[in-house]
Formats: sequence, structure tokens, C-alpha cells
Amino acid sequence: MAANQGGQQTIRGVVVACELDDEGEALAVAIAATDGQPYLIESGDKGAELLNFVDAHVEVVGIVRLAEGELRLSVADYQLVEEEPQDQDDDDDENLA
Repeated sequence: MAANQGGQQTIRGVVVACELDDEGEALAVAIAATDGQPYLIESGDKGAELLNFVDAHVEVVGIVRLAEGELRLSVADYQLVEEEPQDQDDDDDENLA
């Protein structure tokens, strides 16, 4: 979910590769956010660091802009976070049946 912080927003989600090289290494990444939106990570020092964290859950702070019909995120800071817990009520209901 995105939250405004003086022009910056906080985005939570999973780092996903959106462009790979011939060896399968990530050349570009996006955040598959908890708000259902993909945010393409723009190049820059902090953004480039996220190439090392494909499939990691993160909280990213940065400036979001719309360019060429896509949400793009210029990363100011990020941190790795615990995976969001799944809704376990569904599992509990199945065990009762």
C-alpha cells in the first residue's frame, strides 16, 4: 500500500524481475505491491541494489511518477521486511469440515 510522506510514498511488496539477461540475471526489477499495482524501479544507487533482492519482501520509500502509462518508483530508501502473513481463517475452516 502506498502512503504519502512529504512527496515520497512508502510501497510494500515483493521484488520481481521484469527484464533478464542471457544468464537469467535480473537487469530490471519492479515491486509487485500489496495494493495490486506494479511499480517499475528506476535506475539509481538504491534502485540498483534491489536487483540483488528478487523475490524478497520489501518496504520501499521513494517518489512515484506515471510515465508511458506505467508507475515508476525512484527509490530513496528500502528495507527488507517479513513476509506478510497469509489469511489463515480459510485453512482453519477447511480443517473443521
